[in-house]
Amino acid sequence: MAMTKQLLYFLYGGHPTYIREAKFSILTALEHLGDDGIVIRVMTDRPEDFDGWPVITEALSAEQLSSWAGEHGYTHRKKACAMAAGLAFADKTLFVDSDTFFKSDPKPLFDQIGNGSYLMDTLEWEWRATAGFKEFVGLRAALSAQGAMPPDDMRMYNSGICGLTSDDGPLFQQSIGLIDQWHEFCAEIPIIEQVALSFALHGKTVHEANHCIHHYFGSKRYFHAMLALFFSRHGEAYHSSLVGLSREVPRSKPCPKPWWRLWAKWRLKPFPKAGRKQGRSIFYGCLLPDDAYSQICRTAWWEGALQDMDGGSFEQSFKSGVWPSNLPRPPSKADEQAALDYFHQRLASVDQTTNTPT
Repeated sequence: MAMTKQLLYFLYGGHPTYIREAKFSILTALEHLGDDGIVIRVMTDRPEDFDGWPVITEALSAEQLSSWAGEHGYTHRKKACAMAAGLAFADKTLFVDSDTFFKSDPKPLFDQIGNGSYLMDTLEWEWRATAGFKEFVGLRAALSAQGAMPPDDMRMYNSGICGLTSDDGPLFQQSIGLIDQWHEFCAEIPIIEQVALSFALHGKTVHEANHCIHHYFGSKRYFHAMLALFFSRHGEAYHSSLVGLSREVPRSKPCPKPWWRLWAKWRLKPFPKAGRKQGRSIFYGCLLPDDAYSQICRTAWWEGALQDMDGGSFEQSFKSGVWPSNLPRPPSKADEQAALDYFHQRLASVDQTTNTPT
């Protein structure tokens, strides 16, 4: 009997943003897969969202999802449980988070799964690095008290991509057991699901998949804007031409042309580091190229600036509806006004949501 292989996705809740993520990821996979018998499977509580798509859906009930959240209601425990359940559908499984796209043919990745070898997204750090992370203080103290502190060189992986075989259920049961054991630390460590899986994989042969699949978790707001534009243009109903059309979506967050980046760097040189970071995001939103996918990301750049302002002088000026006196103005008056209007409106809306009646 031929060995069965699958790409496995898991999503729930029906949020349009995550559905678009998954559909785009699937389109980039289809571009490379051809007709090689690799199944694309989506485990979801809304299988109707993928009607007509060349995928197999596995319907999940509200009761199943609630059970997977566990006694302590840790939402990311669902992912570990979904992966464990999904292994039964194929001999080899390549689990893929929705916020990904395929850069090349994933078929060779399956050759790195099995015979004691595993596949993960990327190596992020070694355990020794957690000594400097405030989020890990409680977990490290608990492990030390139990005499269960792992070695400093234990590898910690991002689990956005995970390749295992149908025989690897016990590995996930170990991982889920650790999640439950560490439930009191879940609030401090949102990624405790992948910490637990890294513990379970310690001492095993693990390959990285990021050369083939890009996980854009750090650039979500840019890709969310671009994918919303793509599917508004072409629709979310599947048709074969969508695969080719998906190539029009940039594979990285849009940035200004090199000369404008140099201009921004020069104009911001006198500022302290925090001011340079804010100013860079403001300028980049103003200086993007004219194509639609770049322009749709201008507010994504400005949102980055807002996150870094934290009540400083830039924020106070924009809140008052004036351009900061110490910040150089962008070359285009129209871009300056667009940025000014955006920041003023956004800061006003934040005030409205944080102020309470007296």
